[in-house]
Amino acid sequence: EEELQLAPGSVTAGTRLAQVQRFDSMGRLSFMAMVDTKYGVVLDADAIDACATPAELHALAVKIARG
Repeated sequence: EEELQLAPGSVTAGTRLAQVQRFDSMGRLSFMAMVDTKYGVVLDADAIDACATPAELHALAVKIARG
């Protein structure tokens, strides 16, 4: 939410990313940069596009972080 400048609580783990107006190409890049900066995890754009919800994005980042 913070990276996309959305109101706190407006996105839940089950929210469909396709419904989040600001999760467009620039939103995805901002998300990728934030994850890389905060957690040292580099996410692939195609892998992000395959995620339908924030919960899936989280699972992807955890999977990559664990190797």
